[in-house]
Amino acid sequence: MNESGSNSNTVEWWGSYDLKERHVAEFCIGPGRVALYRDPEEWRLLHESGSDHMALDASVSFTSIRDSPELQAAFSEGERLRRYSFHMTDGEFEVRPALADRAVVVRPESPLFVSAGETVTLYISTPVWFAVFVGNSPRALVDVPLFRPSDTWFGPSTISGELCYNTKTKARLTLDAVPRRPHRAITAVVIENRAEEELFLERLRLPVTHLALFSDGDGNLWTDSVTLEKSRGDDTATMSISKRPHGVPQLGPRVSDPRDPVRTSILIRPFNMLFHRVDEV
Repeated sequence: MNESGSNSNTVEWWGSYDLKERHVAEFCIGPGRVALYRDPEEWRLLHESGSDHMALDASVSFTSIRDSPELQAAFSEGERLRRYSFHMTDGEFEVRPALADRAVVVRPESPLFVSAGETVTLYISTPVWFAVFVGNSPRALVDVPLFRPSDTWFGPSTISGELCYNTKTKARLTLDAVPRRPHRAITAVVIENRAEEELFLERLRLPVTHLALFSDGDGNLWTDSVTLEKSRGDDTATMSISKRPHGVPQLGPRVSDPRDPVRTSILIRPFNMLFHRVDEV
């Protein structure tokens, strides 16, 4: 439990907190900032999603500040202010990381080809959301992105497909080369090309709503691993979710469940609904 008035510089920013009435808890996590103000009958929230989402020097901090005229003014009005009313507020609240609320379309910064018959593992990071739960029977209060990616459409046509988030990646092939950032989670994506021709990976749909989040004990976030297999001789691809991160030493506990759990770890979709070239749309 992090007590009111404490100042923590630990990387692991999620967990349980306690906030006194008319105090403010402020979280600065990577490019995002979330401030919570507790009144006897309501919670107030200020949220800023920053733009420098790939910064390596992203900081994490928690502070609890006593009420002041300046804070009252900041939490009284404005477009960024959200208010949540209760019969009576409880000072205990829980912060959890969460993956994006839509699938994320990953675009490698450089062209990537997977030769016929080859299997490669890509390590990809995606932005994390900030979720707050309050009450003895925890209920969701807020669920906001620490960095909100841009929107993109993914599918074989402008009619068939879905709205996703868009992000770029270096698609690193070794785990040691992946930067650790407190506001992003790392997914190992195994691509098995069983076809007789090379696979050009220009855009990849990563189903993050089906993935759980884990901690490695050092404050780094990891997701279940995903395996994508391009079939031989037809236009289908198979996606499987491992239910555990791939190749992570000293894995800690699960810190967040999937938004949309799947009953089976195997999903079969048309090839162009998992990864395709931009000029196919």
